[in-house]
Amino acid sequence: ADMPIIGRIMETAGVVLIDRKNTTSAIVDMKTLVDAMRVEGKSVCLSPEGTRAVSARLSEFKKGAFHLAIQAGVPMVPNVIHKSGDVHPKGDFLNHPGTVEVEVLPPVDTSAWSATTIDDHVAEVRDLYLTALGQKVEPKLSVATNKPKAKAKAKAKKTTKPKAKAKARPKARAKPRARKKTNGKAAGTV
Repeated sequence: ADMPIIGRIMETAGVVLIDRKNTTSAIVDMKTLVDAMRVEGKSVCLSPEGTRAVSARLSEFKKGAFHLAIQAGVPMVPNVIHKSGDVHPKGDFLNHPGTVEVEVLPPVDTSAWSATTIDDHVAEVRDLYLTALGQKVEPKLSVATNKPKAKAKAKAKKTTKPKAKAKARPKARAKPRARKKTNGKAAGTV
């Protein structure tokens, strides 16, 4: 969906529009952003979900902003937007009266980050958003160990060795015992 008039105004204002459907183009556009951040000292504002969500639940984060922070060597400053769906729901063309709150969280140092550990960093920053939005679900603790139940069960499974199953063998028929005849009566071996 091109935005002929608004798109040109945004480009004139220095906004870099990224085509998420074209990976090659997106990578080139990201390089432009890295240069703007390093050379010109500009800040970049990206939506970590990649788009506005339909529900109020936080969606999964895209990795582009994290790669950008690593390449530019700059900290991430999470900005959590509260109640934007009340004012302008996704797919609605009208704005509704209301108050949108923006919570600026402390900067996250990215100097030790690398592309190989990016999934950990995405989870770390997403956790900050979940906490700020009140959507973080804490694991329930086991009464006996004060550890999350899943971990307690996993540890119990690790320490208990499974018993080896005996191979099922068909039962052999018992051989009849040899009997002696004594005075016409059968007697067993003693």
